[in-house]
Amino acid sequence: MAKIGIISEYNVYAEAPSLLLVKLSPAERDWSSMLYLKVAPPWEHFELEEFGDASGITVLLEDITVLDSEDHIIGVNLPQIYRRHQVDEVDQLVIRLQDVEEVLGAYM
Repeated sequence: MAKIGIISEYNVYAEAPSLLLVKLSPAERDWSSMLYLKVAPPWEHFELEEFGDASGITVLLEDITVLDSEDHIIGVNLPQIYRRHQVDEVDQLVIRLQDVEEVLGAYM
């Protein structure tokens, strides 16, 4: 199962969660199907350094759909992402938390 955590941005006043980092297992790299994720807090907190040398792809707003807004389950359109990037070996997905909140909010 994908390991999901947040990466926060910092400013003078506070820490603000801004990105969801989804670390994929090899079995989840099926570019022919949707990837479903439960994105309800609490999340593990990842440090920016955890991006490391792992390969990653940014998930755009149009790549996200809602399976169940009450349970905070979203779908990530992996076939669409693959068509855009043509990359097989991806270790992690980066999703703006604002995009997740926007998609879930549209169905509540």
